[in-house]
Amino acid sequence: MAYNHDKGTCWYNENTCCYIGVPKTASTTMRRVFSLDNVDNYLQPENGDIKNLDLITIFRNPLDRLISAYNEVVKRGGHPEEGEGIRKASFWEMPESKERFVTFLDDVEKEFFDSHVEEQMFYMTNEKEELLPFTHILDFDNLDDQFINILGLRTTENPDYFLKHDGMVQIRVHQKSSEEDKKRTANYLDEEIIERIKKIYVRDFDFFNLLNTPKSTPKLFNTNLKW
Repeated sequence: MAYNHDKGTCWYNENTCCYIGVPKTASTTMRRVFSLDNVDNYLQPENGDIKNLDLITIFRNPLDRLISAYNEVVKRGGHPEEGEGIRKASFWEMPESKERFVTFLDDVEKEFFDSHVEEQMFYMTNEKEELLPFTHILDFDNLDDQFINILGLRTTENPDYFLKHDGMVQIRVHQKSSEEDKKRTANYLDEEIIERIKKIYVRDFDFFNLLNTPKSTPKLFNTNLKW
């Protein structure tokens, strides 16, 4: 389990929603757009009223997320406090290369040593590993449409969702990893490595495939979502 992001951590605004943030799935963007300034833990809340709010999270293609996560921990490793757990991993002292990435996978396979490499399903489930009662599970790759049409930047059945932010027509996801870094990391991936990643993150890939199955699954997400 990652040491720097507790299971159940959520951000909320009593006029909008409660959000389960999963690192490397546009969590910074979500918090900024919806002014989610209050922090609690959904599993053991100090403010019990958050249970009455719409519960939202964002899910990302697990392979894309891992590429982004790798570059995130490479950068964060140099931070005096945030990088403490990262610097203990075997890959940290190695020069940038495919071999370093493979060693990084070795480290992850032993332990999800940082929140950015933790499974998405870890954060989306309770202590019994049951899916939390989400109102909406948003698609990371389709946030513009869903922020506007699902969460009410323009239209919603719930007037409390209407946000009066000027110019908020297109959402730009806050990203720290450069396109060059992500492209370099993607080039490390071959068939064998991809299969290994799928085994490490089997729960995330299973859920990703479920969300992208044409069959309707109303218990998991609102049927108005566009995938």
